[in-house]
Amino acid sequence: MKPQGLQTLIYLDGCDAKDTQEIKNELGFLDGQTTNPTLLSKNSDIRKMLDSGKKFSESELLELYKSEIQRIDSIIGGGSISVEVYADDTSTVEDLVAQGLKFSKWAKNIHVKVPATLIGLGAMNKLLNSGIQVNVTLCFSQEQGAAISALSRGFDNVYVSPFIGRLDDIGQDGMSLVENIYRMYSEQNDHHVRTLAASVRDVSQLVRAIEVGAEIVTASKKVLIEWKDRGFPLKLDQEYQRKGSPIPYQDFPLDEPLNFYNLNHELTSKGQTQFAEDWKSMIE
Repeated sequence: MKPQGLQTLIYLDGCDAKDTQEIKNELGFLDGQTTNPTLLSKNSDIRKMLDSGKKFSESELLELYKSEIQRIDSIIGGGSISVEVYADDTSTVEDLVAQGLKFSKWAKNIHVKVPATLIGLGAMNKLLNSGIQVNVTLCFSQEQGAAISALSRGFDNVYVSPFIGRLDDIGQDGMSLVENIYRMYSEQNDHHVRTLAASVRDVSQLVRAIEVGAEIVTASKKVLIEWKDRGFPLKLDQEYQRKGSPIPYQDFPLDEPLNFYNLNHELTSKGQTQFAEDWKSMIE
């Protein structure tokens, strides 16, 4: 049963329906799920085939992805499921839109994941105008968060996924980014973009994201089970121990054209490259 007083939605970060069922059984609830090509490559059934030397055509791999999403959907029962497009340095807005339109038909409550890049936000705009829900992923700066808000103005149920752990890995406090983006939206009374805290590495980060008001948190099976075993805490027992240097808050307008914002971030580029490589590693 969902803990009393919990307003934040809890998602599983993974692409294995067996894990989805396990987490729903363990927690007693599950609000949604986030997936990506790397997580798909770790799916237990797909991993067995890959380890045996099996490779897939792109159409076969997409069908496997679709089947897993539909199994996950049957377990979650209508909760949002994020499905990520393939994107690399040669991808166009039209490439991402075509994928997004296809993925949106896989289940009733799909959020199409696009990267926080110029191409990604161009695709976001076109998908939103086609009635498709969007989750902008690989967000590593407050300015990217501002651009996402500006370009999606007038639409509801848009997600931004600031990545915590990967910023921690380079000596910055990733939780600061979640705090800064949520604060920026709140101070400018702009609530059409929902903050989804991603790349959560431990229970303290999950609970801190709940404390600061993130509408959604997505975490691995391991972190969610540990949270349950600790009694579903909604507040930390002590002050949050930051994992690196705090990221300073900045004032950004939320109503400028796309070319006003600097979307470049090294970790966004690296993340997109990694997802693309993991997808290609499964294709013959």
